[in-house]
Formats: sequence, C-alpha cells, structure tokens
Amino acid sequence: MIAIIGVLIALLLPAVQAAREAARRMSCSNHLKQWGLGLHTHHDAHKEFPNTLYQRTGGCATASNNRERLNFVYPLLPYIEQTAIYDLIKQDVANNANFTWIWAGGSKPSTMPISIAVCPSDTNAIVPSGQLQRGNYRLNRGDITCDHSDDSVRSPFRLGSSSVSNFSTVTDGTSNTIAFAEATVGIELGPNPRIKLGVAELGIDAAGATAASLCLAKKNANGLLSSSVTVAEAHRLPGRRLYDGRLSLMGVNFILPPNSPWCGSGTSPDGRGGFFSPTSYHTGGVNAAMIDGSVHFVSDTIDAGDPVQDVRTKTGISTGNIWASSFASIYGVWGAAATPASGESQQLP
Repeated sequence: MIAIIGVLIALLLPAVQAAREAARRMSCSNHLKQWGLGLHTHHDAHKEFPNTLYQRTGGCATASNNRERLNFVYPLLPYIEQTAIYDLIKQDVANNANFTWIWAGGSKPSTMPISIAVCPSDTNAIVPSGQLQRGNYRLNRGDITCDHSDDSVRSPFRLGSSSVSNFSTVTDGTSNTIAFAEATVGIELGPNPRIKLGVAELGIDAAGATAASLCLAKKNANGLLSSSVTVAEAHRLPGRRLYDGRLSLMGVNFILPPNSPWCGSGTSPDGRGGFFSPTSYHTGGVNAAMIDGSVHFVSDTIDAGDPVQDVRTKTGISTGNIWASSFASIYGVWGAAATPASGESQQLP
C-alpha cells in the first residue's frame, strides 16, 4: 500500500507543479494587463505616453535631477493604483535635498513594495518592504542597443520632455507594437553567471557588426555565460532598481529571441547599452503587453531574423542616424513588434 501511495504521489506531483506554474503565469499576464491599462489611462490624462526618463531635459545629469534616470514607473504610479507612493516620490523630487537618487534607494518610497511590479514565477524579484524594490516588467526600448541617454524612434517611448510619443506615433498599429515585456531579475555578479541571472561582457561595442551573434555564443551548454568580468555591484543587475531608467535595469530590447543571454557593451557588463532580451521562468517563452493593452505569450522560437546581420550594412544607414530612422527591422517578427513606425504591420504569432 505504501508503495502504491508513493507511485501515485510521484505521478501527481508533476501535474500539481504544472498547475501551480500555470496559475503563476496567468497572474504574471494579469499584471502586464494592469500596466497596459495604466498606460492607456495615463494617455487619456496627458495625451501622451510616459517618457523613458521622467526628468530628462537635455541639461546636465546631476544629483538634483536623479542623474536624469528616474524612469517610466514613476509617472505611471497613479494609474496603477499607487498614488500614495507617487505622492511621496513627488515630494522628494520637489525637495531633492532629502535624498541621494530615488532609483538607488535614496528615497523611502523606492523601498515600498508594489505587488504588480513582480512576476510570482520569479522568486528573486520579491523582496520585503525596506529593501530597494525590484521589477520584472520592463519597457520596450526598440530593436537597437542604445542606453538610457539615447533617444530613438525605434521605440514607442521617447527619451524626455523634448520628445512626445502617443497613439498617433504608433503607425504600425497598437496591436502590433509591444509596450512592456517581462524579464527576470539578476542576482549573480559573475564571473560566468547563469543565464537569466547575470550579464556577460561582450568585449566589443554592442553596435558592432558581429555583436549580436557574439552575445548568443556567450551561452555555454551548461547554461552558464562565458564572462571573465564581474558586474561591479549587485544592485546594478537587471531588474534590481525599479525606478532606474538605464536599459540594463528596467528596459528590454528586441534583437535576440526571448530567453537569450544578456550582454553588456564592451568590457563592462553593467555599462551603457547591450543586449537585454525579455526572459522568464515560464516554459518556452515570455509574456509581452502590446500598446493596445492585450497580452501575448511569445515563444522562444519566434522569428528574430539573422543575428549575424549588421543593421548598418543591411540598411545602408550610417551609425549616427540609425536610432532616428524608420526602416523595417532586420530582426524578424520580434524586431518588428518592437518598432512603432517602421512600415511593418506584423502580428505576433
């Protein structure tokens, strides 16, 4: 009898675990829907999307303006039922002598949990009140490797107060363009961190012709990333600062397929730019919210073009004009879904 019970438990356990993950995945999808609804409500109130950087004015990046890195989460807070946290941050923004940088934990509200900022499948994202909060739902920064200080029409969201984006600028269609996608929280500094948990150094500029394929090659057969360089501090890893506008912290780009390695440009994994694909602990893909508010589960096998292709050679556009140019993405359906006005109307499968 005991043996029979043991066999039954062994048969049932995978089914129970699968059911629990299905529930977590559904919860994750619902969180993204709430972010999408918040985006629409913000647009109704302001007639534009939130900027990638709230305090970006084109002036000097100083402590008084949070190094111009206070990100999209802050202006969306009132529209995801977090007005109390928004008001507290607003007070600190108005009285900057009371904090260092909000996104680095210098403001108490940055240590207050927001339940819909994290996916329940990623236990590394959940930290108690009083600690610097983390986030799984990242902003679409397009199909290029730019960092927080670069403006680009390759993303549906613009840089700062001098640029405006709204529904009218998404000419490829709001149901065809991604707003947010999930990504896991990094916890491993390296060297040789595990995929989804750490960042590899690329060794060359991320804008280089061979950079994308080189990043893919960073993944070893055992799931580790080939990287001899260590991220300087844990709080610089992806997802570790909920309010930080840097690409590697709360942004994603759509060059390499879902669940690909993360690679920082040059020899600094936590430096400027790089490849930061959406990632998750769901089997086979990631969740993404479109501009129209719908949520799709995107397979790891989605058409992402050819990583060997160099965007400059393919388009004939010089490096300095790539970010400001509207051309069809060379990164397949994946890249097309990231760009708002590239003349493509491809839907995610």
